[in-house]
Amino acid sequence: MAARRKHLTLKTKLASALMALGYVPYADCKQMTEEQFLSLFQYDHNALHVHDGTDEYWNLTPMLIVAHRTKTKKDAGVIAKVRKLTRAQEETRRILLKPTGHKRERSSRWPKRPMRR
Repeated sequence: MAARRKHLTLKTKLASALMALGYVPYADCKQMTEEQFLSLFQYDHNALHVHDGTDEYWNLTPMLIVAHRTKTKKDAGVIAKVRKLTRAQEETRRILLKPTGHKRERSSRWPKRPMRR
């Protein structure tokens, strides 16, 4: 009877899947441990958190660290703009929804002058 194969860990499967992307040459991958290889990657959010992005697997893209840092620099401007606009919108809402001391009269759809007979 043949010996049973050992169980493949999730870390091994992840390293294998990332290696299949082809970002790192095969010969270099063979010289690294799983931990060393996995340390080369960071995960980028496709839909940013400021745009209600989640941490689900379908919203993440593995990228090499240098590429991820470059993209994050570009995203920082977008994030800052969204936060600035959100603050401005909240301020406008606060002003518009602020209670006033007088009651607003409801405008009638009928004219103020009497109608001709």
